Parts: sequence; structure tokens; C-alpha cells
Amino acid sequence: MNTSAAEVRIQEVRTTDDELLVAFVDGRTLSVPLVWYPRLFRASPEQRSEWRLIGDGDGVHWPQIDEDLSAAGLLRGRTTPAVRDLSPLEGSSAQGGDDIAKGPVHVTPREDGWAVKREGNERASSVHPTQREAEQKGRQIARKDKTEFFLHNKQGQIQERDSYGNDPYPPKG
Repeated sequence: MNTSAAEVRIQEVRTTDDELLVAFVDGRTLSVPLVWYPRLFRASPEQRSEWRLIGDGDGVHWPQIDEDLSAAGLLRGRTTPAVRDLSPLEGSSAQGGDDIAKGPVHVTPREDGWAVKREGNERASSVHPTQREAEQKGRQIARKDKTEFFLHNKQGQIQERDSYGNDPYPPKG
């Protein structure tokens, strides 16, 4: 199935006690174990029910628990780094080292500046006084790890996105 970037948009999200259910605008639905996302798993049903779309459905944000997941990451079966470390992907080394894919990098606003945060991580890897400084650090990490980069605006919406070696929509030809 060929899927354009415009089709990989989240329309609706809901959770049960043990599943995350995501409906996409192209009609697909996805059901994944909630334990893949420990912050969501540990959150109360009320906290999980309060979510908002990022951009036009590029991702979903739960403000009460500060969790962000991208549509592309969900479709690729990305879990949080802690879960990946516990459950190495098929074909990865026994030590769980470099063979494990790393999640996208997000630059998001905070009260005390701009955070650089890997998708699914509970804490920011760094905080910077300006968006520009955070963007430079976030892009550096994304390039090194060959993953996606998301720059959010002051309202938390995705302003810009780039892929560094792990493009979900590579050009044809």
C-alpha cells in the first residue's frame, strides 16, 4: 500500500486499561499494548483521556503526563526507549546496543526555555534558553542517530520536521 505523508495523520485516540487505539484519517486503525508507552500505562484513565493532536494529526500529545507520540512512529511500531531496551528487536545484538532503533527527537517549549526530548522519554535530554539553540542540539542528535526531527512552535504544534536517514516517505526513483 502506498501511503503519502498527508495520509499518515491521526484522527482519534482512545485507550483501554491495556491498549492504545489510534484511528488514522485514511481509515486505518492501530491497536498496540499500552505497556509499550510506560507514561501512558502508569497514567490514570482521566489523564489518558485528555489528549490533543499535534499539528494536523502528525502526532498526539497528552499534556497532563507530557507524552508525545508521532503518527509515523506509531505506524512503525516504535516503543519508548526503555521498552526497546527490555525487548530487543529481532536480529539485534544480545547487548541491545546500536542495533536498536532510536525514536524521533522533538524540540518543545517549556516554561523555562526549550526542551530537546526523544519521543517516549520521560525527561528532556537538555533544556536551552532559545528555540534556536535547542533546534541545533536536537538536529545534531537526530543526525547522529539517523532518525526524525520535529521542531514545535510556542503552542506545541509541529512547525518543521526533517528525517535524517530514516525517512518514512523516501523519494521515488
